[in-house]
Amino acid sequence: MLAIAILVVTVTTVLSGTSPGAIPLSRILIVTPLASLALGVGMAVDGVCYGIPGDWIGSVGEWFAFTLTLVILFWIPRSRQETAEKQGTHKEL
Repeated sequence: MLAIAILVVTVTTVLSGTSPGAIPLSRILIVTPLASLALGVGMAVDGVCYGIPGDWIGSVGEWFAFTLTLVILFWIPRSRQETAEKQGTHKEL
C-alpha cells in the first residue's frame, strides 16, 4: 500500500506541475478522499466477488492505514518547506 500511496502523491505532483510541498491544499483535499474511496470500493468488490474474508477487521485496518499513509506523505513535504521558510533556509527553484 505504501507504493500505491507514493504513486498517488507522485502523479498528483506531476499533474499539478509543482513540487510535493507546493501542491495546493484544495488538490490534496480532493485526491486523498478519492483515492481512499477507490481503495474502499475495490475492497468491497473483492468482498462481494470472493466472499467476505474471515479477517475483515484487517481489511478495514489496511484501508485506514492507506489513508493515513497518504495524508502523511502529502504532509511531510509541506511541513519541511514551512520549517525551511521559518529558518530562512528555503530556496526558490
